Amino acid sequence: MRKSTVFLIVLLILTFLTLLYTKFFYENRLKQSERDVNTCQQKLSNSKNEVKNLNDIFFLSQKAKAETTVKKAGLYFSYKTAKFEDNLFKISIYLDGDEEGGADAADLKTNLNNLKVKYLVNGEAFPAYPRKLTENNYILVTGTASLLGSKFIYGQRGLFVELIAEKIDPLRKSEATLDLEGTKIYLNGESILDEEKTFKKILID
Repeated sequence: MRKSTVFLIVLLILTFLTLLYTKFFYENRLKQSERDVNTCQQKLSNSKNEVKNLNDIFFLSQKAKAETTVKKAGLYFSYKTAKFEDNLFKISIYLDGDEEGGADAADLKTNLNNLKVKYLVNGEAFPAYPRKLTENNYILVTGTASLLGSKFIYGQRGLFVELIAEKIDPLRKSEATLDLEGTKIYLNGESILDEEKTFKKILID
């Protein structure tokens, strides 16, 4: 066999071995990179869960402190009305009851008859109002207790919501009727709504 042929065979074998080694090396590197990425993602996920858990612990600890400042007492909704102009009326709805009473959350739902809500403004009874729905025939407002800075604030007696409503037909009777099934006041997951004292109907003259 000629030397050139032997040399060519050796060169081909070396080339094949080099390619094989390169393939094996990069496959290992790729697998290691995937493991590293998965490890980093897992650490990041664990870190987020730890932060969430710490936030939950802080929230609950502040809530526990605030519980000593309120007492369980029946709360209810009351209202006042005032004529704004010709067919416009202001309806102020209050969270009412014991001065030391508090609430985690409250839902107020009223059905509207011949009334259209033009404006709806949060009151100060709760620090947060995550839901305010104004549909053609009803309103639904939710207030919730919340952290303000490092202090947990319960809902307490005060203005819950204020509406500016317009009579659709000035000659027809206009009223807002309480939807008792959709109206709740809670403290520590327990209903404290005083149904007897809560208004049932708001008549607009």
